[in-house]
Amino acid sequence: TGENRLAAEALLMFDKVVELADNPRLLGRPMLEGRPEVSAMSVPMMLLCAAEQFSRGRDDFPHAERMEGWVAEVMIHADPGRKLVLENVAPDGSHLPGSEGRLMNPGHAIEAGWFVLEYLEARGIEEHRQRALEMIEWSFERGWDNAHGGIYYFLDSENRPPLQLEWQMKLWWPLCEALYGTLLAWSLSGNDKYAGYFERTWDYIADRLIDREHGEWFGYLDRQGAPTHQLKGGPYKCFFHVPRTLMFCIKLLERIEG
Repeated sequence: TGENRLAAEALLMFDKVVELADNPRLLGRPMLEGRPEVSAMSVPMMLLCAAEQFSRGRDDFPHAERMEGWVAEVMIHADPGRKLVLENVAPDGSHLPGSEGRLMNPGHAIEAGWFVLEYLEARGIEEHRQRALEMIEWSFERGWDNAHGGIYYFLDSENRPPLQLEWQMKLWWPLCEALYGTLLAWSLSGNDKYAGYFERTWDYIADRLIDREHGEWFGYLDRQGAPTHQLKGGPYKCFFHVPRTLMFCIKLLERIEG
């Protein structure tokens, strides 16, 4: 709409989100004594994503100086030795004990990779670029189900049984992230490996997720690719991932062709 009032309200909300991220005790949840400090990748990656949107076209974004730090915090979740991305690590990037420290969410890691790539590309920054590309590659390679197709919801970095009972399911949003993330990685790197990932993802979406009879996408599939729910929308699967992914892919393809 271009209304400055709405932009100001959004920025006030983001200020509060940053404050809560910096001091989680303000959420009112009990902080158990003795619990090790954890860097959850979801926090810096989502702050970076929102900040990137706020900062476009303006020089007065008050959190601009924090963005580089959020990138760095995302990157400590990448483990080059094992070629994987962990959801939870210690604040210094070292491994956490137990299932929490072994948790992998391939779709989330691909999303984090493309968030970082867009931040770096907009500023002409080379640092972290190769690692962000590798985050997408490692997560796709580990997350793709070679037997039935699609991307696993959760994985354990040591191949132990994940705690999440839905770990084998194929959800719409990890596939959305893989679709745009691999296309962006290909456009920036020129490596046809990423184009292959993109095509593999789209073929699965077209074959399994899109409802050819009634339209829209199914959100929840079992490991074999059969829908577990007929609903197309709800509190979790809302009007976000599908239109964002398709819009971003179309715009990127238009830039590539133009």
